[in-house]
Amino acid sequence: MNTSTPAFDLTTQPWVMMHLLDGTTREVSLADAFALAPQARAITGELSTTGFAVTRLLLAILYRAIGGTVTSDSWKDLWTAETLPISEITDYLARHRDRFDLLSTTAPFFQVADLHTSNNEVTGLESLIADVPNGIPFQTTRSGTALASIGLAEAARWVVHAQAFETSGIKSAAVGDDRVKAGKGYPIGTGWAGGLGGLFAEGSNLRETLLLNLVGYQREAEADPDLPPWETQPQTAAAATRPYPLGPVSAYTWQKARIRLAVEGERVTGVLIANGDRAVLVNQYDVEPMTGWYYSENQAKATGKIPYYLPARHDPGRSFWRGIASVLPNVTQPQSSSGNPRSRVPGVVQWLSKLSVLETLPGDFIVRLHAVGVVYGTQNATVAEIIDDAYSLNLVVLSEDHPQMGRAVEWAVDVASKVCWALGILGENIAKAEVGDAPGDSGKTRMAAARAEAAAAGYAALDAPFRTWVASLHDEPALPAARAEWSTTVRRVVRNIAAELARTAPPQTVMQRPMHLMCIPLAQKVFDQHLNTYLPRTDLPTTDSQTKEPVHA
Repeated sequence: MNTSTPAFDLTTQPWVMMHLLDGTTREVSLADAFALAPQARAITGELSTTGFAVTRLLLAILYRAIGGTVTSDSWKDLWTAETLPISEITDYLARHRDRFDLLSTTAPFFQVADLHTSNNEVTGLESLIADVPNGIPFQTTRSGTALASIGLAEAARWVVHAQAFETSGIKSAAVGDDRVKAGKGYPIGTGWAGGLGGLFAEGSNLRETLLLNLVGYQREAEADPDLPPWETQPQTAAAATRPYPLGPVSAYTWQKARIRLAVEGERVTGVLIANGDRAVLVNQYDVEPMTGWYYSENQAKATGKIPYYLPARHDPGRSFWRGIASVLPNVTQPQSSSGNPRSRVPGVVQWLSKLSVLETLPGDFIVRLHAVGVVYGTQNATVAEIIDDAYSLNLVVLSEDHPQMGRAVEWAVDVASKVCWALGILGENIAKAEVGDAPGDSGKTRMAAARAEAAAAGYAALDAPFRTWVASLHDEPALPAARAEWSTTVRRVVRNIAAELARTAPPQTVMQRPMHLMCIPLAQKVFDQHLNTYLPRTDLPTTDSQTKEPVHA
């Protein structure tokens, strides 16, 4: 093959899926993705994680195209321009065009050209396509001919996705990988992005989104620059000698897997996936801005490594907004026993706060914080669930110059948590009125389930109102009115749920009975007491004076 004329040049061939502002979706090349960014809503794909992975790829290209250095002044120049620096991006892609050929025989994009096993095996596409659980194909709508082959554009997206979110588990034993034992590539963990609680900022179009996530960054050691794989020597089956990324560019393009596509004509019919480079995420907050971090006391004690921060991954059973305090730069984070903050705010949010403080962006600029992540199955060997959640707010809420804004949001979530706790107790007490004061195991199970269901109903009902409320916050003088509005909303919502719980309770729970001292009126009285305690009508409390959740006896 003549490598000067790529068989599938990702810089000019359409493969990036874009959702345009007019509501349509189209595939475009890398060059066109940047050129059309002002007209696009977002990068999309087969999964929300595909859009996240490809967006990170675009950011890596943008960083390198402008020289790898971003300061507040250079960022402001980029922001005030009508378009992205298309000339620099085009020139950069042209210089590295040969490394963006998906089918190159010497250095295929994000792959290893001569990757093979001792018996030259190739697996089916279920190993590459994340929405087809490997080994349990009955859990997908893809089957038969839909899995027999895919087009080159879709294959390119899945290759990018695999490098970011590839599962752990046993991999093919690649010849040349000295980690192979007994004919197997033993687990080394998931892809780099798979270990994150992914978070990025969205603007009104893709151009704004890319720039909002172009976090200020300067490499001090120019002799050891932060490079993507297409600017380094083509990889082999062996693990890389560099164990960590040197900055966001190498983090966004970390090669967790060694991949080679099997191609027939213009269709991909199979794939070989072997182990690549382990994603070691401990204390990588300086190079990875798209996640929050939590301090691990246990690991710090076990390893002696202080501090010891790991990515704060998303909880699939909890709406993103419930953990908003951990991503606010203007909220004081609790301290660990070693004196380190228990959490670290995502770098992208810190950057947004700085832009607000410098007044590079106005306080009423609306930013959408978008959470993306993967929940893996047993031993991280399968993709079990995709997390995709977002909420919008005014930039002033993130500003370190306006701590009262952050405290107001923290208070609102605290109020929601307490009243949902109270709803849970109400549900439990109504169940207790049904099963009696000395319930057996089945009765205790029923009470626990009722408590969880009632609390979940509260959070579900408050989800949309909270998103609307937090998006309405715009300045500190308006906070008392905003707080009063939230208190009124919460009280109305939870009282409606409480009334419905009482209405649907069994008739025998209305009155006290022998061995059934709990009844609906008493359960409602306890709930009202909790509601009046944990839904204050006074001025906004300080963080230190916030009441902790009570222990229900």
